[in-house]
Amino acid sequence: MTRIALLSIGLALVLLAGCAYRPAVEYDAQADFSAYRTFQWLDPRHGEEDVSVSHPVLDSPLLTNRVRQAVANELESRGFRQVEENADFLVTYHTAQAEREYRGSYMQLGYGHWGRRWGSGVVVDMWPRTFQEGTLIIDIVDAKSGDLVWRGWRDAELTRRNFDQERVTEAVRFVLSEFPPKRS
Repeated sequence: MTRIALLSIGLALVLLAGCAYRPAVEYDAQADFSAYRTFQWLDPRHGEEDVSVSHPVLDSPLLTNRVRQAVANELESRGFRQVEENADFLVTYHTAQAEREYRGSYMQLGYGHWGRRWGSGVVVDMWPRTFQEGTLIIDIVDAKSGDLVWRGWRDAELTRRNFDQERVTEAVRFVLSEFPPKRS
């Protein structure tokens, strides 16, 4: 292979590696997350302003059950224990939606023979697209103070397949991958 072809493949791999990302997270740096051992559920509408969601699946008891199951399984797999009362922290979740515009790009790498010459090339195309985006937000509230101490979220395009148990579990696992926060 020529150097240009190798460089093109290397560029593509670097671009793909850049697509990996971490969940968006914010947290109270003063909170003692090491003291948290047990959790219980807090009703999603626990006093914050009610954000109406017009997508019926995002405001569904079926989705609530999937999220609660996925969160409980993920937290328990990390050593936290769900209790009915006197928990160290409370867990709740919210959903939101927005219309987004995506300016996508398409990149094609090629290597081949054109006439009498061998070579490689890159084709990039851009197009705008509008879609509905849903956001899954998971909140951790200190049970003693009632203060929000951690929030993580993930945005994704609203499609039918994003609501099955497997996708919900993946989204929850992704968001909670940053809980508890690692101190530097």
